[in-house]
Amino acid sequence: MLPFLIQLPIGRGHPNYLNLLKQELNIPYFYIEIPLNTNIIKLLNFLYKISPRNLFTISIYNWSRKKGRIPNFIIEKLKKELIKFLPKEKYLIIVSHPILAKALEEKENLYYLHCENAFPKEAVCNAKKIFVPLEITKEKAIAYGIDKEKIVVTNLFVEKELANLKEISYKKRLKRIEKKEKLSCVIFLSGAYPKVHIKKILRYVKYLIANNIRTFLFSGIDYSYYLYFQRKLFSEGVYVIRSKNWEEEIKKFQEIFLDIDFFIAASHERTNWALGLSLPMFVLTPFIGSYAYENYEIAKNYGVALLLEEIGNLSKDNLYEKLLQMNISCYNKFFTNGAKVASEIIEKELSNFNNF
Repeated sequence: MLPFLIQLPIGRGHPNYLNLLKQELNIPYFYIEIPLNTNIIKLLNFLYKISPRNLFTISIYNWSRKKGRIPNFIIEKLKKELIKFLPKEKYLIIVSHPILAKALEEKENLYYLHCENAFPKEAVCNAKKIFVPLEITKEKAIAYGIDKEKIVVTNLFVEKELANLKEISYKKRLKRIEKKEKLSCVIFLSGAYPKVHIKKILRYVKYLIANNIRTFLFSGIDYSYYLYFQRKLFSEGVYVIRSKNWEEEIKKFQEIFLDIDFFIAASHERTNWALGLSLPMFVLTPFIGSYAYENYEIAKNYGVALLLEEIGNLSKDNLYEKLLQMNISCYNKFFTNGAKVASEIIEKELSNFNNF
């Protein structure tokens, strides 16, 4: 029996977890990417992009997701679409998106990669196994009534390109901060390009430049936003970096990673970098979706994340002190080999099944 990896290519976070697993699997597998031109996927993509348009749509979006219930018509339409791709015989299905886990929960051998540190109500599903990164994530899942025997703790899913540089980047960062050398910051955008986040970035870039902080901004994979930020920030001395896809973005980030002292992003999948790499994070608000606030709370409790608003209250000397604390507070608290651990578990279980 070979595993079927089913991808829902909307956004960066959930799809990235499945891609990281693919890189670690040492067995043959089938990979299916649901086409974006199907009607139900068009609808989901539309909702994903329009929901963070302004504070009103964000409040409606957050309210609906907090309820934890995906409308039945979406689940049913998604099921019908998925049937087109799946064979009738017995197989192992692996997904990393909660809506796919919900749509396929009736399948006997469903494995759900839940690699976010947060575990909101909408992530609850009846999968055979649910892979989570932390013990605290497992506890939250159990609190929703999920059988603890189904939950596997894997460690954080962090890209190897960054994880392999974890130690040397930490030492270089600490040295720069302790000597109060010139700092460098990198800013990341969500794939939905929330306008409220973009406005906030433009506002706080002024603080960074005023404090002589070298600033890089990854404009995502939409070329129009690269042009927009070039027009807005080139004269400010900000390095705007364009990527054709998310894989290229991580490679370009790897090239500057050793020089980065902190980063600015929404508290979604990149919160794993804060915890796993001990990389200080300043979080964009408002929180969008049901994961963001909980992810932030976890990182904040480990001392490695603050709200972006808080940076504006820090003098240059206080910023150095705060960054030093943030680095030390989370150093070596977590392992970053979640994708490797998950792949080994899956390979072992498939081997046992095939031998049986």
